[in-house]
Amino acid sequence: MHEAYNLGMENTNLANVIGALALALTDLIAQSADQMIDDAGPATEALCLVRHAPGIPIEQLRRALGMSHPGAVRLVERLEKQGLILRERCAVDRRAVELKLTQEGEALVGKIHQARLLALEEAIASLSSKDRLHLCRITNQILFSLTKTKYSAFSICRLCDETNCLDCPVGKRYSELT
Repeated sequence: MHEAYNLGMENTNLANVIGALALALTDLIAQSADQMIDDAGPATEALCLVRHAPGIPIEQLRRALGMSHPGAVRLVERLEKQGLILRERCAVDRRAVELKLTQEGEALVGKIHQARLLALEEAIASLSSKDRLHLCRITNQILFSLTKTKYSAFSICRLCDETNCLDCPVGKRYSELT
């Protein structure tokens, strides 16, 4: 029997409400990104991830975004044509390609992060300071437990602004995994 059937009504309600919250927040973030870039979704995530991990190889980007290799290559080519991303040969392994943002890409990611932050701040505006601290603690625990692999860490943080992340639970778990 599936574990969900063993949950009490309170836990089932909590899981359902968290699911609805996750979708609502995802929609807010997507709407804020759509204002900044055409074809937002994977393009936005790729740009933010390259800023978060400059020099990331296409394979790691592909895995974090859940894309096929050809799809990731096409995405990188499109972002490169738009002048947002650069492909450079790795100094250590000349066969490998590292991804970096252009100045225009950096500026766009800054705008994306600002729009995302404003949308999320609006979402938590009704919470008291005490409730925000509780939510932060609980969220940190959940994020830590959801980080199962180094690829899941990149996937979880693919839209994060690392400059605003204090004592990152995903980063802590990633350090344990590597």
